[in-house]
Amino acid sequence: MSTRAAAFLDEWMRDYVAPGPYTGTVSAEAELKRDRLLADAHHVGISSVELEEEVGNLHQFLLKKLDEKTTAEAWRLGETGGIDV
Repeated sequence: MSTRAAAFLDEWMRDYVAPGPYTGTVSAEAELKRDRLLADAHHVGISSVELEEEVGNLHQFLLKKLDEKTTAEAWRLGETGGIDV
């Protein structure tokens, strides 16, 4: 992945990947995020190939990141499903 594409992806993730809840399923949210990511990347001249070289399948990557953010937020808020932290 190019340095420019990596920097773009890092910044984009900070700006657009947040914990749920989401209006639909996490998978649907990942799909919406993927479409937005690709449009934003295209706008600055970064191709989907450049992004996928680094992270693989964009939908799966975003699905994982959304899940990680939501899980981390649940732990932060103490919503651990009854598990004492």
